[in-house]
Amino acid sequence: MQSFFKMVNPPTRNDYSGLTGIEFTTNEDINVLALGRPVTIIFKQDHTVTLWSTGDKKVIGEVVVGPNSKKFKVENGDYAYEFLKSPLKLPKGETYRLLSEEFQGGDNWATCYMVTPGKEIIDIAIINGIPWGPVGVYPPNFDATPNKVDIGCTFFYGDTTKAVTRSIEKLCITWAEIKN
Repeated sequence: MQSFFKMVNPPTRNDYSGLTGIEFTTNEDINVLALGRPVTIIFKQDHTVTLWSTGDKKVIGEVVVGPNSKKFKVENGDYAYEFLKSPLKLPKGETYRLLSEEFQGGDNWATCYMVTPGKEIIDIAIINGIPWGPVGVYPPNFDATPNKVDIGCTFFYGDTTKAVTRSIEKLCITWAEIKN
């Protein structure tokens, strides 16, 4: 499993309640396994992270990450993540919005910063800009500055066949240990 974002940017604010994140277009077919949010200085709340299709403006994936979520180490920090109920296949050339629910006065998050493809993000997708808006609806606001992001919420991708194979191998090893 790999993270789309390779780094965590420093948290700069917590003065907004609503959804914020990134819009991206895939450069190849991607199997999304999990969604996550950066773990910053203060991380005490649960955050709903949603993946939206821009075509029909509907949520296609959703998880809740919080202090007790699994952590994924990147170059300079961690992302809290949760697996999706089932992997999502995002076809090449499609556009999506990945958003985290944030709270005024809550956990800090980074805002309006620029990323360098290949350095801070993996090249499997390009960032189109920042969507934001109220919870529960397709975000109506959009800053169409390429490679500009809010929050840096991430998706984790990989080969679902390998993940299943590893689970089966682990189960077989455990069963063999119990049996003996």
